[in-house]
Amino acid sequence: MKFLNENPRYQTALTRNQGSESFIRDIHKAGYATDPSYADKVLRVKKQIDDMSM
Repeated sequence: MKFLNENPRYQTALTRNQGSESFIRDIHKAGYATDPSYADKVLRVKKQIDDMSM
């Protein structure tokens, strides 16, 4: 988190507080990952984990 907190490009993601999907998409838009499918891949894994805990 220190990396994200100290880098101004991620401030929108850190301040919006609209849930994990929004956060993941916002950091991706800000340049966190170069993979164009980064957010979709992370959200797919999150869904799989969420489904296991049901």
